[in-house]
Amino acid sequence: MTFAVTMKEIKEKVVPPLDDEFAQQASEFDTLAALRDDVRARLTTARESMVDREYRNGVVEQAVANATVTVPPAMIERQAHALYHELESTVGERGLEMAQYLEALGKTQKRSRPTCARGLRPRSSAVWCSPPSATPRRSR
Repeated sequence: MTFAVTMKEIKEKVVPPLDDEFAQQASEFDTLAALRDDVRARLTTARESMVDREYRNGVVEQAVANATVTVPPAMIERQAHALYHELESTVGERGLEMAQYLEALGKTQKRSRPTCARGLRPRSSAVWCSPPSATPRRSR
């Protein structure tokens, strides 16, 4: 198999030189050294903030994981109710009914109930909760 190729043009990307003129046009700095120092300082600050945030989150996660707290049933019911209605609202915004959503996940209200208690620890672990049976549903 043979191919014939015709080259019509060659393009080369021209980038401006990294000099003081570039620094003045691209930023508020007069020199390239000042621009580099500023970028380096901002990257260092951002990295330090990220490391600090990760450390703090890790400490909190460890404290929560090691804590032994008895959560009152009423608090669990309130949280379950709030999480259910929050999810119900989100599902409704997408044009679905809760029954359709649950069916798509292969879940039932009774099977999903235990995930609510987990939701009281890190909030992100709560997937969905059934509405508390004693509490009336909000009207729309």
